[in-house]
Parts: sequence; structure tokens; C-alpha cells
Amino acid sequence: MNYEIIFGDGALDNVVTIAENLAAGEAFLEKVEQALRLLADDPFHHGIKDRSVFGFRGQTYRFQVDHEGVVFFFAARFYFRENENELMMVNVEVSL
Repeated sequence: MNYEIIFGDGALDNVVTIAENLAAGEAFLEKVEQALRLLADDPFHHGIKDRSVFGFRGQTYRFQVDHEGVVFFFAARFYFRENENELMMVNVEVSL
């Protein structure tokens, strides 16, 4: 089943900031989008229970994107919406 991904306020701020600073920002965003589509195709396989000390009761999807020789590591926190057809992205963290 393919889920729709909904982004909460500010969920992609870190990703957009990095893309704006890259020469090929659009290509970078396409790679991130492709990785998130994998999650939407099978969140039960790709998501793991989030063990956040801040009390978040959702899941985390960890992935990486290699862009022009630089590897970016992502942790996307999400939960299933009540309608069970959507994934709500709460935050997408990026690190090198």
C-alpha cells in the first residue's frame, strides 16, 4: 500500500536550508524525495520504533543520500495519521 506523506510545519526546514546552499540543490531534493517514496511504499519495513527521550511516540526512518561525493544522513520522524492512509512527517534531521 502506498501512503501519502504529509509534512508538519517546519519538518523540512533543515533539508531546504541545505538544498539552498548546494549548487545542485534540486538534484539533492529529488534524491531525498526518492528516499521518502520508499518509506511511503512500505513504512512497516522501513520505519523503526522511535525511542526518543522527548516522548515522541512514532517511528523513525533512517536513510542516506550521496550527493556529489558527500553523504548526508537523515532521520525522519513520523507517525501514522488516524485515517491510516497518511504518514505525518514531524521532523527530518540531517547530518554529515
